[in-house]
Amino acid sequence: MTNSNKWTIAVVVIVVVALIAWAVYRSSHNNSAAPAQQTTQTTPAPATPAPATGGSVMHGGLTYTQAIAKYPNRIQFNNCHAAVGLSANGIFSIKKGAFFMLDNRDKVTDVIAFANQTFRLGGEDFAIVSINTIGTYNLTCDGGGSATIKVG
Repeated sequence: MTNSNKWTIAVVVIVVVALIAWAVYRSSHNNSAAPAQQTTQTTPAPATPAPATGGSVMHGGLTYTQAIAKYPNRIQFNNCHAAVGLSANGIFSIKKGAFFMLDNRDKVTDVIAFANQTFRLGGEDFAIVSINTIGTYNLTCDGGGSATIKVG
């Protein structure tokens, strides 16, 4: 075996070992992130921290498909623009205390705020929320105006 072949084999071995070490590091780094909420309750556990008024149950143990089926009332965000069902006027009406879905279809995290509540939704994430005070509220996405919520 020539010196050139020995160097080539040594470089290949070093690269393979480096890739394995990187994969192990990424795997352990991803597993050290906060675990996803899991619940065996039939009613969803509250999100942490709970808002002062209204409520939130983040996923409530539901998949996205299950949440869409269970909560037809939803506000969907694309590029931080709110779509409120079939309405083109940007006004979402809901009864006091009724749960509805915040549906972030953006690939990035958005901060949604309304009625003294703030929700940080990861990319393509959702939360099940409610408002317990009658009124009209401006809904913002990352600080910009996005829609209006009327609670009756």
